[in-house]
Amino acid sequence: MVSLGCGTSSSGGGGGCGPGTVPCGVSCVNTSNDPAQCGACGNACPMGQFCSAGKCGVECSGGTTLCGSLCVDTNNDPAHCGACGIACTPGQICSGGKCGVQCAGGTVLCGGNCSNTMSDPNNCGACGTVCPGGQLCSMGKCGLACLGGSTLCGEVCTNTMSDPLNCGACGHTCPMGQVCSMGACAVACAGGTTLCGNACTNTQFDPSNCGACGTVCPMGQVCSMGACGLACAGGTTQCGMMCTNTNFDPANCGACGKACGPRQICQNGACIDDCANGQVNCSGSCVTVATDPANCGGCGKACLNGTFCVGGACAVGCGAPIIACNNGMSCFDPRNDPAHCGGCNNACVSPANAAGVCVNSQCTLACNAGYLNCDGNAANGCEVKTAGDPANCGACGKVCPNGYSCTNSVCVGVKVAIEGGNFYVDAVRAWLAAQPGIVSVTQISACDLNTLRQYAVVIVDGNMTCWDKDPAAADTAFATYVQNGGGLIGTPWIYWNYGGMTALPLTAGNKTNALHTTTLNVGVTDPNDVLLQGVNFHNGDTVGTEQIAFSLKNGATNSVIWGGVASQMTVAKWPYGSGRAAYLDIEYLTSDTAAALGGGNPAVGPYAWAQQLLYNAVLWAGKVK
Repeated sequence: MVSLGCGTSSSGGGGGCGPGTVPCGVSCVNTSNDPAQCGACGNACPMGQFCSAGKCGVECSGGTTLCGSLCVDTNNDPAHCGACGIACTPGQICSGGKCGVQCAGGTVLCGGNCSNTMSDPNNCGACGTVCPGGQLCSMGKCGLACLGGSTLCGEVCTNTMSDPLNCGACGHTCPMGQVCSMGACAVACAGGTTLCGNACTNTQFDPSNCGACGTVCPMGQVCSMGACGLACAGGTTQCGMMCTNTNFDPANCGACGKACGPRQICQNGACIDDCANGQVNCSGSCVTVATDPANCGGCGKACLNGTFCVGGACAVGCGAPIIACNNGMSCFDPRNDPAHCGGCNNACVSPANAAGVCVNSQCTLACNAGYLNCDGNAANGCEVKTAGDPANCGACGKVCPNGYSCTNSVCVGVKVAIEGGNFYVDAVRAWLAAQPGIVSVTQISACDLNTLRQYAVVIVDGNMTCWDKDPAAADTAFATYVQNGGGLIGTPWIYWNYGGMTALPLTAGNKTNALHTTTLNVGVTDPNDVLLQGVNFHNGDTVGTEQIAFSLKNGATNSVIWGGVASQMTVAKWPYGSGRAAYLDIEYLTSDTAAALGGGNPAVGPYAWAQQLLYNAVLWAGKVK
C-alpha cells in the first residue's frame, strides 16, 4: 500500500492514486491482489487465502504468481519482474517480464506502467485518453461495443481464446499451473501456440516472444514469421507493432485499424456477416477447418504440438500433396489454399469486388455477387457492376439500346403517359415516342394511383378533367406515385389554376401574369444541371410563360430563371421519396407543347432546345439519367 500523499497522479487511478490503484480509506491499493481489499475496498480474504485477479482463493490464478503474500503478474510488476523478488531499478519499467527503459511487445509507457492502449479504458488509443462512463476501449477506440472479435469482460475488451483470467468466457479463470489455449484451460498450449510465461502465444507474430519465449523485438521492429525485423514478411502487414494477415484479422480487416463490428467476421479483407468459400466463423475469423491446427475439423478443436491438421483431423505429418508451411507448423493444400497457392506463402490477392482463390495451384478471381471482370484485367478486380451498367447489363458485352437504362441486369426503356387534351399532347406524344429509350407514350385522362403506376413517367401537360373533379384525391395519388418511385413532370397550369402539387419541387407565391405569347427571356444559374445537357436556349423565340413567384422546397434545386428575377424559377427538380419530379415553366414547351414542337396554333418551332429539355426531363424522371 502507499499513502495518498505519496502517490503519483494518473488517469489510471482515483483520488490522487497512481495507475492501477484506487483509494481505500487513506491509502492507495491495488484491489486485484491486496488480500485486505480484494476486488473492492474492505473485502478482506480469510486467513490462509490470497487475493488473485480481485478474487480470494487458496492459490493464485489467472496466470499470476505468488510472491510473498501477494499474487502478482510478473510480466509487468516492477517489484517482481519476470520472477519474485526481481525488482527493476528506479527509472526502469517491467514489460514482458523484463526490466528496461522502454516498453516492449507493443505496449506503451503510460505514467509508470506499460499499457496496452488497444484495450486499456484509461489509456485508449493514447496515454491519458480516458473513455467516458459507460464506454469501453476496443481496438484503441472508445465505444459501446467490443470490436475485432474481442469480448467485453467487466470493463475491458479481451481475447477469451488466450486470456487466463477470462478463458473461453468472462470470469472463467484458469487454475494454478494451467494456461488458456484456444479458449480452454489446459496444462499445455495447442493449435501451434507456445507457452510463454503464463500465456499461450503465437511466436510467429508476437513481438514480446518472437521466434522463442522472451525474445523481445527492439523498439521500432516487428515480429514476422518468428524473426524481428523492420518489415513484415509472408504477405502479412504491419499494424502497430504486430504483423497480421489483413485478409482474415477481424481487428485489422482489409487495413490496419479497420475493426469488424460485433458479430461480424473478416473474409478476404472485408467485414461480413458470414464466411464464404467453405470456411467457418471461429471467434470472429473465417478459418479453413480442414487445415487449421487451432480449429481442426471444427472451432476450438486444436491439435497438440507436433501434429498437423489434415482433412479436418489431427495427424502426425502432412501427406502428399499436402505441404507444411509456417516454419513447418501447419499443413496446407497448395492446390486450393489461397494463402499457399502452389507453394508456401504464395498468397492470392483479393482486388476490388473479388476474392482471390486458388484453383489447381493457380491464383484466380472469384467475383463478388453482382460483379464481373469484363476487361480481363485481374489487377483491377471485378470492375463491372452488371445490375446497372448499360454497357454490360447482366453480362459482359451486353449493351443496352441507345437511351435505355440497365435496371437489375435488364435493359429498360421509359414508358411515358401524358395527361391533357388533344390540343396539348398530340404533337409531343408523337415526337417523344420516336426518341431513343422511350418505349411508348400514351395519352391518359385518369389520375388514380393504379393508372399512374403503369408508367415510369407522367407528364402533366394541360387541363385534366380528373383533377377538376377531385383535386385533393388527385394530388394524393400523384404524391404517392412519386414517393414510391414514379417520375413526374409538372407544367405551369397546375400552379396557376390549383396552386401546385405536393410532389412538385416548388411552392407558389404571387401570380402576376400569364403570357401566352411572348419571347423567350431566360438565364441559366446552374449550367451543370443534368436537365440542361445539350440545351442551348435561344432567347427571342416565341413562347409563353406564367409569371409566378416561387420558392424551393427542401432538397429541390433550380437552374433557370425568367427575366433575371430569381423567384421566377423556370427549370426545377427534386427527389421526392424514391421517385423524381421536375417542373418546366415554359408554356409552349409544357402546357402548350404542341406549338413549340412544330404544330398547334400559332405554329412555331420546332425548337431544338425545347425538344432536348423535355427529353432530358423525361430520362431524368425515369431514372435513365
